[in-house]
Amino acid sequence: MFREFLRTAGLLALVLPLAAGAAEEGDPDEGQAYFGGSYLDFAEREAPDDQYSPSGLMLRIGQRFNENVSVDFQAGASQTVSGFQVSRFTGLFVQLGGQWERIHFYTQLGPARTELKMDDTTEVNDGIAYGFGARVSPSETFDVVVEWMDYTVGAEDRLDAIGIGFTRPFGGD
Repeated sequence: MFREFLRTAGLLALVLPLAAGAAEEGDPDEGQAYFGGSYLDFAEREAPDDQYSPSGLMLRIGQRFNENVSVDFQAGASQTVSGFQVSRFTGLFVQLGGQWERIHFYTQLGPARTELKMDDTTEVNDGIAYGFGARVSPSETFDVVVEWMDYTVGAEDRLDAIGIGFTRPFGGD
């Protein structure tokens, strides 16, 4: 069942940018809602030899208030590797950053919840997660996103993720 979820989420991540309509003309960062998805490579920090490094998918939806401030909701999950799985993660992040040419650099911070499964045990972590990233805008209606996140600040098991994905604006004023 989980593999079906990943397959469906992956197809949505590929099809949604193509199916969405173009954004309104004007400043693409000014008051623009967006959606997107990313492929993630998780790593449990304390594990030797990358033994617990599952891959996963994340979907996001957010609102850009201007080129410096955004709010981003993220949710996703991973596959199981060596009995380890990120069964679910969610977070609501404030992104603060700046732009140089077509590259927007940002940091993000906010409340997050992760559920880590190891064999038959589950660890639920609620706390503040943080990360940083960059989005490159090859056009006004599509961004490529690269980011690093720490989803488990203060937890016993530390979980990092490196992701690559996209965002695409929708709606408009």
